[in-house]
Amino acid sequence: MGKTTKIYVKRKQGSLAELCADSILEADKNDLAVLSVLLLSADDESKATVSPAELSAMLDMTEESVGAAIKFWRGAGILSSVAPKNATENNVKISRSAHRDGVLETNPEIDYNTEALVGLLEKKKVTSEFIDEAQRIFGKTFNAYDSNIAAGLIERLGFEPEAVLAILAYCSERGKKTMRYAEKLAISFYDEDITTSDAVYDKIRKIEKNAIVIEQIKKLFGVGERALSSTEKKLFEHWINDYGYDIEIIRRAYDITIDNAHEPEPKYTNGVLTKWYEAGIKMPEDIDKYEEQRKTEYSSQPQKTTRARKKSEPEREKSYDIDAFFEASLARGFEESDKNT
Repeated sequence: MGKTTKIYVKRKQGSLAELCADSILEADKNDLAVLSVLLLSADDESKATVSPAELSAMLDMTEESVGAAIKFWRGAGILSSVAPKNATENNVKISRSAHRDGVLETNPEIDYNTEALVGLLEKKKVTSEFIDEAQRIFGKTFNAYDSNIAAGLIERLGFEPEAVLAILAYCSERGKKTMRYAEKLAISFYDEDITTSDAVYDKIRKIEKNAIVIEQIKKLFGVGERALSSTEKKLFEHWINDYGYDIEIIRRAYDITIDNAHEPEPKYTNGVLTKWYEAGIKMPEDIDKYEEQRKTEYSSQPQKTTRARKKSEPEREKSYDIDAFFEASLARGFEESDKNT
């Protein structure tokens, strides 16, 4: 990660504002910080020669966070490891790169000329039936730009036609009927090696299930209609995707949070869930057994004096994430101080 790398900003393919339009709302503060430094350090050829280690030191971020930010902007088409150029190969103009496991590969957005598109149709790599069905799903006639993206996903990235149609159907259901949005979603699937129809259907089902659980968690924590912060989003997805917990288990951890921290604090809840995950808890009934075992172990310990017990018991109850609890306590202290001043 410490190796100096040439990174190119693709500002010559359109204004930066246009290029960032579909990605800026999904970027977190780390993504924005890394992009800002790269933009400021880029030369006249849009090249920024910098290493993740240097970015890490300048921005006080881990190299892993820097790498994740660079990968985000590469996937969004803002950064590339190859110099911008107008060269063509087999009548195909390359204008963006997709990546898998950190290795850049060409490319989801392709400028096929008319002859090249006709050739794909003749070779049955892209059929007229596929284009007709794609247009039906989006409820519009594709222009050359739309057809280019649809053909590129199949011919260059290896998506099965049915997989692309499934992606288009999902985008349409969400009201995102643009090939640019569908392309971006397809790139994220490609990066996870998801290109077959079965894999795409499974991924979409997982996304939809996660969305339902995320909404339930938002209601639980009183988030309402506002957008999640980057920390909240990462924690909630961590509980669902990494721990595999559903809303029932998360609700139990939330109850413990309220009992001990006296407010909906996601970091405290994360401490509870982490303890349960490390203990191998997978089902709600496992929680009862785990908590009962903790109580038994506690009651079997030598009894302390009443005064010592009163002091230690609250500390034990709050042992899931003591740092988060103190942060919450300090925040309440500052609020009370502000009211009294």
